[in-house]
Amino acid sequence: MDAPGNGALRAHARQYVRTAARLRLTEEVLSGRPAYRAPFAWLTHRAAQRRMVAASEVVTGEHWDALMSWIISGVVQDFFEKEGVEGNPFGRIALARLDELSSLFTGDPPSVLRELIGYGEVAEMAELAKRLTPDQVRKVIVAEVERRAVVAVDPVILHEYVVDLQGRRGLIVQHQASGLRAHFGYSNNPGFVFSKPSSIGSIDPDRPDEPEVPGGSQGWSAYTGLGIGGRLYRYGAEMLPEYRWRSTAGPDAARALRRRLHREAPWRWHSAECSCHPVWTELTELTAASTPHELTAGPSIGG
Repeated sequence: MDAPGNGALRAHARQYVRTAARLRLTEEVLSGRPAYRAPFAWLTHRAAQRRMVAASEVVTGEHWDALMSWIISGVVQDFFEKEGVEGNPFGRIALARLDELSSLFTGDPPSVLRELIGYGEVAEMAELAKRLTPDQVRKVIVAEVERRAVVAVDPVILHEYVVDLQGRRGLIVQHQASGLRAHFGYSNNPGFVFSKPSSIGSIDPDRPDEPEVPGGSQGWSAYTGLGIGGRLYRYGAEMLPEYRWRSTAGPDAARALRRRLHREAPWRWHSAECSCHPVWTELTELTAASTPHELTAGPSIGG
């Protein structure tokens, strides 16, 4: 596996590492930074921020552990993205390929750390290097898979009917444990659904909206691809049984979910990747059953 990131990112990271050594960040500052929520946004500006923190002389064991988890998560995600696998990187697929994933961290220090930080700075990262052993990596991956699985199976789904300032009607459904949510717009039929939580206000009074840390393990993005989205879509559709739902452009995970829903109920759920797309709006329940449905599909590990 190629090292995560690219040459420009690594150069940027090394600059931050050197800057951090001069800044001598304090523990008080570190503990208040939302960037330390692990894991797993990889090629982002927060990557450089984390490496800056790692070089501080006052980082405690807790922060080294958080940084270790974040690096492991980034490598795992990068591994599956390069294989073109859809779904959550900490789903069942991670356990099935645990040996491969842990082997990426062999070496003293691990090669992924050398490539990420740069040979000259590895000595400053001794606390991190001694944590990134294959055995420890396995433990972190298994623990993260189990943690996300517990959240994913939580059965509580909230809902709320809304009307915007233009009088357009909507239904918001929210998975309470993960914060994942979807908005069903039904002023017209077919209606539409979108499910990017950062664009939908929380309806959970015990979980007010917080700024999402890209890739943060406690944020909603850690729970995509675990089957929660499918449950939200089906839940909302059951509450509005007379409506059909047109597909809108979205990320790969959303399109994969649409393909699955379309296979289940091709009249109710539109998929732009099906051969029936040009005539979908004219279909009836009867004609939808007899119409060919040829879907383009990619590898998938969740929904």
